[in-house]
Amino acid sequence: MRSIAKGSTAVTIDGVMEKAADKWVQGSGSVLLKGSILYLTEYWRYVYRREPHAPMNKTMGAIHKVKRHLDNLCFGTVQMVEDLDRKTCLPWVDWKVTSTRSPSNPTGFAYYVQKVKYDKRLDVLVPLGSPFPIRFDAGKPRADLGDGKITIVKPKYQAQTEEEQIVLTVLNAGIDTYEEVVATIEDGGDMCEAEVLQTLKELKFRKSKRSVDFACVFSIFNSKSAPQIRSSLKLQE
Repeated sequence: MRSIAKGSTAVTIDGVMEKAADKWVQGSGSVLLKGSILYLTEYWRYVYRREPHAPMNKTMGAIHKVKRHLDNLCFGTVQMVEDLDRKTCLPWVDWKVTSTRSPSNPTGFAYYVQKVKYDKRLDVLVPLGSPFPIRFDAGKPRADLGDGKITIVKPKYQAQTEEEQIVLTVLNAGIDTYEEVVATIEDGGDMCEAEVLQTLKELKFRKSKRSVDFACVFSIFNSKSAPQIRSSLKLQE
């Protein structure tokens, strides 16, 4: 900071800031980040290519350098890879994940995970091998979110289909977790899990119904009450 105040050159300031960042990461930073998962939205703000001298950029560069020693897993979401700094960030990027939304399922998503390596000469992330997809339904009830229970919020709602009647009958019988509901209905041979899930989503998300409620990933990102949801999922899991 003294060097900056004295009007030192950019190269000198860079050196001072890098040393300060390295010192923090090796000291108190290692205690805070050891064995941690770091998730940063708008990742480019932390390692913006057009702000190579920013203190946060230097700090993130120091973290990236020792991420393996810290057992630190860093996730960052960004619109354009070109925004990321080619010295403090891109050389330490190991995976690139692209997400897409299902055209047929409103709550369905797919993530394509690609192993990559940074090419300094071309300034691009070069794919290694083929990507593998991870598909999931964000509208599926999650036992590790909230209390994990499916509740009836409109007791007087009249089932409009046979599938709704079956699901509501099971819920009214006191079976209130997704796994138990599916197991009970499948044992009776009435519906398969896909049909149960589709019916539950209809009862929760369709505006004209909304007779049941349950915690799911889709609700977290589409609800003002999301900050109140707590997870029972542990880091070890």
